[in-house]
Amino acid sequence: MRARRRRRIFSVAGVLTAAGGWFLLTGLWGMEAPVETPNFVSQAAEELHQPPQSVESCPVVRQTPSSEATSGETSVNTKLVDDDAQKVQDTDSALPAAASGPVLQAAPEGYFSDALFIGDSRTQGLELYGGIDEATYYTSTGLMVNTALVKTVVTLDGEQLSIPDALDRQTFGKIYIMLGVNELGWKSQDRFIEYYGQLIDTVREKQPDAVIYIQTIIPVTRQKSESDETYNNTRIALFNSCIDKVVEDRDVVLLDVGAALRDADGFLPEGSTFDGVHLNQEYCRKWADFLRANTAAE
Repeated sequence: MRARRRRRIFSVAGVLTAAGGWFLLTGLWGMEAPVETPNFVSQAAEELHQPPQSVESCPVVRQTPSSEATSGETSVNTKLVDDDAQKVQDTDSALPAAASGPVLQAAPEGYFSDALFIGDSRTQGLELYGGIDEATYYTSTGLMVNTALVKTVVTLDGEQLSIPDALDRQTFGKIYIMLGVNELGWKSQDRFIEYYGQLIDTVREKQPDAVIYIQTIIPVTRQKSESDETYNNTRIALFNSCIDKVVEDRDVVLLDVGAALRDADGFLPEGSTFDGVHLNQEYCRKWADFLRANTAAE
């Protein structure tokens, strides 16, 4: 394995122009609502004291953004939110701090031909609508940093494989990881840091020459954030600060994808999602444009 110094980046990008207009969802959000967490990971879920459902196992609104109302959701637990806000304040920043690292540049033609994306249903949206069609995707609805190490989510030559096993069979030059939204209900941030670190270390062991990009958790809309005691921007900021700890002393590039997506108040804009969490086509393309504009020199 070639030696490489640790690299961390906090990138800020302006709002990128993309084709607008609402469209009828197909594919990812046209499917049936995801089911509860599989039984084989229930032990880990119990250990971490997470809620019985993740954000991706809840019913998804499949209509226009005007149908995002969450009148049936549980009222906000103000003590939980206040405690989380204090934790975020104690970290000095809601997002990873700026750090020295490689100068990011626009991706040359063919850059993503040897790229792999690992993630949950948000990354499935990127695959469907982002236009980075030449890349490979290891994704699964409800995927988390612990289940990513054991869950069979990849099919190669008709065989179902876990991500670590699949990485033994394929070679990539760049690996993009975005996880964390389904873990927002975990009460132990230390376990999140531990599992995420194990995942990165496993990917590095399997792919020693790849550039590993860790993407921060994208925020949610104001309506979602203010009506949900778990899936809100205060929790997202807290877990993003955990990601900042995960990447310390690890040879990865940290990308703040939310910089290209959030509004002036830190929320996903109205009209950017269909359920407050998952990006529509226009904003998946903004996400992809951000990745194209921010790549580390090879």
